[in-house]
Amino acid sequence: MTSWHYAAVVILLIAATGGAGLLISRNDAGFPSTILGERRRSAILEWKMQPAEAEAIVMDWNANQPSMSIARRGLLLDTVLFIPLYSTLIAMLCFWAAHVSASIGSTRTVLLALGWCGWVAGAFDLIENAGILAETYNHYFVATPTACVALMKWGLVLSASLVAIGRLLVALILRR
Repeated sequence: MTSWHYAAVVILLIAATGGAGLLISRNDAGFPSTILGERRRSAILEWKMQPAEAEAIVMDWNANQPSMSIARRGLLLDTVLFIPLYSTLIAMLCFWAAHVSASIGSTRTVLLALGWCGWVAGAFDLIENAGILAETYNHYFVATPTACVALMKWGLVLSASLVAIGRLLVALILRR
């Protein structure tokens, strides 16, 4: 693939990932007005480390229908659309950055490994979503491991993305 091919794929993935994010936002806008603040986000349980916090949110959603249906639909959209798209976007950014790097050297190898880490982050996100789904069925003991997996996911997402974007910016500046 040429750099133009990578650019086209990345632009397409940015648009598709943004579209999936908009679908999730539109879904979350359906929470009733009785649900306030951060609880109006279907993904809020990924950040709740304590089982009591997860339980309070789930009880609030159950008490204010159709909140639970909206939360689970947001989780479904995240699972089938957003996760595959953003993880593939990160992988393609890293593979493109590897493509513009010297063929001999550790930079290319590191970027190729980080590309695969984009998909590993997506796998962590799927595990996280399984935990969130379990929490919506009153299995609050999974709150801590779910939040820990979310933190690992975010570490991979941010590190792989920032390294790839940084390398692509250097390539642009140096025209290499």
